[in-house]
Amino acid sequence: MKTLLAAFVFLVLGMVVLPARAIPFGLTGIQPVWEGAAPSDGVGVRFRFQVAENESQSLKLIFGASSFRGSGSDTYLLEYNLYDRGLRYEDWVQTTWPLQGTYAYQQSSLRVAVPDYILKGKTGAKSFDTQLFPRQTYEIDGIDGLWKTDLISQTNMNLKQGLVELTRGGIVSDLSGWRADGGDLPLDTYRQWDIAVSFDQQRYEMAFALPDDSARWLAAWQPITFYSEFLHSAGLFKVNYWDFGIKREGAEWEPMNSWRVTHHDGSLDEFGVSLTSLNDIPVITFANDRALSYLPPDTLIDITPTTVGEPATLGIVIIGLVTLFGITWRPKSPRMIEPTQSTHRGCSKCPM
Repeated sequence: MKTLLAAFVFLVLGMVVLPARAIPFGLTGIQPVWEGAAPSDGVGVRFRFQVAENESQSLKLIFGASSFRGSGSDTYLLEYNLYDRGLRYEDWVQTTWPLQGTYAYQQSSLRVAVPDYILKGKTGAKSFDTQLFPRQTYEIDGIDGLWKTDLISQTNMNLKQGLVELTRGGIVSDLSGWRADGGDLPLDTYRQWDIAVSFDQQRYEMAFALPDDSARWLAAWQPITFYSEFLHSAGLFKVNYWDFGIKREGAEWEPMNSWRVTHHDGSLDEFGVSLTSLNDIPVITFANDRALSYLPPDTLIDITPTTVGEPATLGIVIIGLVTLFGITWRPKSPRMIEPTQSTHRGCSKCPM
């Protein structure tokens, strides 16, 4: 059991170790690439997403994860995971395994989550719209004491264009209300990190508490990363990502347009990471559509858009070999309605 957990954590932290095996698990992923040193003072990340196709016949998911750092040695995570299915329940559920509720198949969901891989009980979550993002706390894969809290969207996310923004908050002053059991967080100094999810002209807010000495900044080695599981299984599933950004301490948002394919454990004819377009802008696509071409590990991707009306050739670089695919876009801003109203006034086994 400990070996399984260690392997899962290695994957989450971006240190991908894939043992030789005949059966793939539909694994592939991307991480940002930097000119010079990676930012060590990150206080925010953001991205847009869309589940463009969902005819899934078995479990598929795209993980998104951000790691944190501070003066301490523990590493905490927050996740933004897209599942091929929904799960309907009411706030606040505390269970062991499996998760409780009613599944809505082929109705995708966004699951914002905080796992406690450190096993110290020092993670907390609050939702400011418990009808749309209720909380459920459970033991990952039924492993005793390995707790995680998911805030799972209660609407079908298929075809919706969404925006996720993570930003650093202040020091938590009230340790109550963060835990499913009704108890206070253990005594410590906690940093609040805020996540806002926007779609359909609405903005939904939630907050997470992590120990400040281990979560003062985003970790330079993984401010954000994305990776799939079971993407090779039956039924079309296609997810687009674009408009990535990072915010450094004391600075404005800046784009993250350079990415690298980190790994792939199956056939590039069946699934993977591809470069496509959405409303004339370049996007990074995770899919199992055999009509697409998929990129092998160590491929470097540049999705830098240009000004409206100027042609832009998208460059793809495989380390040691430069390949231009001749794909040309005329990028412009995403055709997406910005949120205008806030609802808040004031691996190999994964959870289904």
